[in-house]
Amino acid sequence: MEERRKYPRLKFNVDVDYKILRENGFIATKVETKDIGAGGICIVSLEKFDVGNSLSLKFSLPGVNKPIKAIGRVAWVAEFSVGGDTPSHTAYDTGIEFTEISDDDREKINEYVITQG
Repeated sequence: MEERRKYPRLKFNVDVDYKILRENGFIATKVETKDIGAGGICIVSLEKFDVGNSLSLKFSLPGVNKPIKAIGRVAWVAEFSVGGDTPSHTAYDTGIEFTEISDDDREKINEYVITQG
């Protein structure tokens, strides 16, 4: 498969607080990342998101004092099984493209990915 990402990615595991943005409120919870880049993030979740969902995201990078805040759009979802033979559960890798992020936060992510990669 051809790589179409604009920014390099780094396998990276950190907790992410997210809110699904909806007209009638939101759901807030915490998940872990699988990888990250200045253009987006992949999270692992037991919840299935719909492509196109908008999420408010907040997470911290090691060595960065302020948390990173962004709005993202679910670009893709891939289902997989976890838990070995039995009981097996379904989980989802979810690719989220940043649609609103400050230039400063995007640069912090990019610097982190480059220095750690």
